[in-house]
Parts: sequence; C-alpha cells; structure tokens
Amino acid sequence: MLLARIIMISAISTLFSSHTFSQDPRTQKIDGLKKHLPSFLDNARVDSLLKISFEYGHANGDSDNLFHPVDNDSAIRFAALALTESKRINYPEGMANAFENLGEMATNHDFHEGENDFRQAIALYIKVHDFENLNWSYLWLGYYLMFQCRFDEAREAYHKALSYYLQMNNEPRQARAYGLIARSYIMQGYYKDAIGYCLKDISILQSNIKYHSDPIIIRLRIAELYLAAGDSLMALTYFSQSIPYSRAYNICQYWETMGDIHFLRNNYDSAIYYYHLANPSAKNTKMGEMYILKKEYDKALPYFMNDIASEKRRNNIYTEMALSEDIAKTYLGKKKIETSLRYSASLLKTARSVHARQFTKDGYSLIWKIYDQQKRTDSAYKYRLLFDDMNDSVFRDDLAKNIAVAEMKSSDEKKQSRIDLLNKDNQIKQEQLQKESLIKKILIAGIIVFLIFVIIVFRNIMLQRKNEKLQNENKQAELQKHSAELEMQALRAQMNPHFIFNCLSSINRFILKHETEEASDYLTKFSRLIRMVLSNSNKTFITLEDELDMFKLYLDMERLRFKNSFDYKITFINSIDDNNVFVPPLLLQPFAENAIWHGLMHKEGPGHLEIALSIENKILTCIITDNGIGRKQSALLKSKSAEKQKSMGLAITTKRLALVNSNMHQETYFDFEDIIDEAGNLAGTKVTLKIQYRDFTELSA
Repeated sequence: MLLARIIMISAISTLFSSHTFSQDPRTQKIDGLKKHLPSFLDNARVDSLLKISFEYGHANGDSDNLFHPVDNDSAIRFAALALTESKRINYPEGMANAFENLGEMATNHDFHEGENDFRQAIALYIKVHDFENLNWSYLWLGYYLMFQCRFDEAREAYHKALSYYLQMNNEPRQARAYGLIARSYIMQGYYKDAIGYCLKDISILQSNIKYHSDPIIIRLRIAELYLAAGDSLMALTYFSQSIPYSRAYNICQYWETMGDIHFLRNNYDSAIYYYHLANPSAKNTKMGEMYILKKEYDKALPYFMNDIASEKRRNNIYTEMALSEDIAKTYLGKKKIETSLRYSASLLKTARSVHARQFTKDGYSLIWKIYDQQKRTDSAYKYRLLFDDMNDSVFRDDLAKNIAVAEMKSSDEKKQSRIDLLNKDNQIKQEQLQKESLIKKILIAGIIVFLIFVIIVFRNIMLQRKNEKLQNENKQAELQKHSAELEMQALRAQMNPHFIFNCLSSINRFILKHETEEASDYLTKFSRLIRMVLSNSNKTFITLEDELDMFKLYLDMERLRFKNSFDYKITFINSIDDNNVFVPPLLLQPFAENAIWHGLMHKEGPGHLEIALSIENKILTCIITDNGIGRKQSALLKSKSAEKQKSMGLAITTKRLALVNSNMHQETYFDFEDIIDEAGNLAGTKVTLKIQYRDFTELSA
C-alpha cells in the first residue's frame, strides 16, 4: 500500500496530459507576442495577454498540458493583466480565460485560491455558453476539491464534466474523468468503488491509441491498478513494459519508473539513485519513504519536514496527511514517542473529519503501536480494535478489487483472442484474393497455365488441411494444459478448508479447557495465517520468503497447541535469495504436519523438528527431520486408534506434485526415510523434498 499511495500522488498530475511533452523553445514565440502587444486594443489585447500567460505557464502550446510550468510568476502576472483589462472593457470570455489561467497556476501556492478561481471561471463560462471550457474547468475544480479532501464535492464536479463528454462522445476526456473519479475513491479508501472507473479509464485508453505517449499511460495505469490490488508481479511487468516508450519520449518519467521498479524489487539504493534524477517536485516523498524502509530515519525526516509546511500553506490536505503519517513513522523509528504520537493524533483527527478510510486505518495503527510501546495496554487495545474494524472494512474492498482485476485479466485474454481471430480471418481473406487473382491469370494464359493452377490449388489444399490439423492438435494441447491448471487450482483450494478445520478444532479444544489466553493467542495467529493462505493459495508461484513466513506461523501455532512440547529450526545450508526463489504455495506445511501429528505428538520427552534448505543447479532441496517415534510405530498407533484416515494434506500435495511434474516438466518429488540411531533403534523420520524452482526473470518472461 505504501508504494501504491506514493505512485498515485505523483500520477495524479498525468491525468490531465494527453501525450508526452518535449521542452520546445518558446522564447521567440513569447517575444513575438510581446512585440505586437502595443498594437492590439480591447479584446485582441486581452487575448494576446492570455496567450503570453499560457506560454509562460506551460511546456508547449498544448492546452491539455497543465502540469509543466516554466515561469509561474510571469504567467500569473500576465493573466492578472488580462483579467484587469477584461473587466475594464466588460469582456466576459476574457475574464473566464484569465480566471482559468490563474487557477491553473495556483497548484504551486494555494489549492483554495485555485478552487475560487475556477468557480468564477465556471460562472462566466455558463454565462457565455462556452461548454467545452466549462467542463474542463469542472475537472480542474474537482482536482482542487479532491486534494482538499472534499471528495463528494469533487466527484460531483467530475460527473458534471463526464456527462458532457459522454454526450459529445469525447473518449479521451471521458478517460480523464473516469480516472479522476477513480482517484478520488482511492484517496478516500473506497477501492471497491474505484475499480470500475479504473477499468473504464484503461479500456478507453487501450481502444484509442492516437499519440506516442498512450502506450506509456496505458501501462502505467494498469501497473498502478495491479499494485493497488496487491499483485506486485503484474505491476512490475507493466512498469517494465513502459520503459522503452518513456525513455524515448519523457526521460523524467523514465527515471521515476526505474525508481518504482527497483523499489518493487527491494533495491532501495538503486531506487534512491533514480528518484534523485527524476522530477524534483515528485521525488521528495519517495526519497523519504526509501530512507524509512532502510531505517535511516535522520536522512528521511528532512524530506518530509521540508514539504509539510508548504502543503499546509497550499491547503493540500491529502498530501499533508500523507506527510504527517510519514513523519509519525520516522519519529517512531527514532524512538521519539511523544512527537510521533502528536503527528499520529493530528493525522487521525484530520482523516476522520474528511472520511479518508485508509489514513484513518493508518492513524489507528500508529497510535495503537505507540501505546503498546508505552505499555498503556487499555489504550493500545482500544485502538487495536478500531484498527481491526477499519482494516476488515478495507480488506473486504480489497477482495472485490482483486476479483475485478482478475476479470480484467480475463478480458485482456479475450481481447487478445479476438485480435488473433481477426488476424487469421484477414489472412484467409488475403489468401482468397491471391487465389482469385491467380485464377484470372491462368484463364488468360491458357491450358498450360491452367494445369499449373490445378497443381498449385491441390498443393494449397493439402497444406491448408495440414495446417488445420496442426492447429487442432495445438488447440487440444492448450485445452489439456488449461484443464491441468484448473485441477491445480482446485487442489490448492482444498488446502484452505483443511487448514481451517484443524485450526478451529484446536481453538475449540482451548475453549473447552477454559484456556482463554491460549485460545486468544491461537486465534490471533490463526487469523494471520488465514489471511496469508487466502492471499497465496490462489497463486501458481509465491516467493520462498512468503512460503517460509506461512510455514513459521503454522509451526508456532502447533507449538502453542502442544504446550511447546517440541521446538523447530529452519536453516539455509548455502546462500539463498528467498525473495527471488518462487515455488508452488503451501508445499512444506503438509510434511511438517505429518511429522508433528504422527511422530512428535506421541514422543515422550522434548521433540525436535529441523528444516534445512539448500539450492544447487536450479533445484531447491528441503530436508525435514524429526526425532519422533518413526513411521513404523506411528502406523501401529494408527492401526489401534479409531482414526485410520490417510493424511489429507499429504494426499493433496502428492497430487499437486504429480501435476507439476507432468505439466511443467519440473523435477519435483519427495521421499521418506527412517532415521536409525547407533543402537539400531528408530530415532525419527527424514523427508527429502526436491523442487525445481523459478526465479523472477522466468515468471515475468
């Protein structure tokens, strides 16, 4: 969520831009306008003043480019002169355009002033029936209201503009309106409401590629959407795809995107390097966030403190809240608790007053952690409950958001399929045209040419039949592959009820024994585990780091359940980058569960479980060793007990590994081995699991 918020703030400015800009020289144009200014009178003089103001305030002559000011003071000065002249001669169109120019320039000093300028421009545009500029001003008005966290008013302005652009069938402006409405919902923390508008924005951009920057905008929008949905791999893919375009047309965007890519890869030093090169107006927050993640709090703080005072002066409430949160986190890292609490309380007060759910949740989280460090248990518990309630609400939106993103993936695949069919149809039509042309030539050429034609037609028919046969075989192979993938998904889905059943049984046992503290602790760990399982079980591959996090949480729960009757140790035999090793999810847990339930649970005395990981030749080897009663004694106990059912987890895992072997051509298997001590007695069990893992480059290819 951290990078998603940072990227969202910096990306807001791109919403008003229809294509990438180059810094063309404008000095001669401005000098020419100034030279002829004394010869103009009345309306013509006002229009000339407005053109000079516009040229000073924008990167080129594109009216849609509102966020590349060159000389803000000069732009304001000439717009103010135009306004004075327009009032003197009672020229309402000139007054409206002057207020619009002044409003655009207000982004650098006062959002409230910009709001007032555009309200006056809107009133004048209505008076003169200039509906194009009127609805463009509505978008600007919504922008200023949105950053003042007056979200409902902002969306009302956006919808007014959208209604007009729908009526005019102006799809590029529709995309802007959809994007801004989505941003307002994201900034307020209503992701479920935002997702539909995001998809409409992206859909229009994909179907209307007119400028060389559209590939950049499309890929950045899709990357931001996937990032907000928590799919960092897909986000990284689309960020990477935008690089060739942005490097060619917008070097600042290229540097900033490179910084975002290195951030997602946890290469913070490289991210800082590229953010240093990027647009200074967008880099401060990102730089500070990088240093927080590196725990270099003294370096992070100046970036936030330099900006928060100016944002307060600008009435930019949203960015002020973001900076307050960053400052609170920085002081918390510096162990300056009281200062952190002051900024956290200020953040929470503002967030609640403007109904910004994400910042409200973050404020609860910060205050809860601060009170917890101060040992103020009652206060910490109160804010923890408030955080959980708000987090659950946002999490429900996240689920809906993820579903929508999955539908977008499916839609992308369907669009690609339709494109392929159209290409094939065009190819067939082209072949038919060639054949008709050939027939005409053969008829003219005579009998000899006709015989050649017959031979060519016969050969083409045979080739076509051969191609159709190959295509049918390829389709059959694709169907079989898709069927296997669906079966893999079904097997992964079976792991969830298996986890839930075992864990709920343990919680019930604690409750029946009146062990309320253990039940509460177990329930807390259980909720975390469920979140992680829900997040990871629907993915084909996850990082080894995420797999081990789930695995450790499961082992901690089992230790709590069995009164710490066993301990465990996870070791790396050689160097492993667990953030670049991707494996199928939920593979290790069934083997540990088998060792605990059938080996360690029946052992007298302390139990030991050791997990050793190593990598060699693209093979991840996991050796799980326990000092339990061994397989033979376990089988004897199972035969005497009422429960003879085979381990469900191992059965599911066996099927999953079989599918991985057959469909992904990977070397993946496991083997059980009894451990014999020096006296020849059974001393435990060793499981060896070998997995041919994938790295990041293979997944993103």
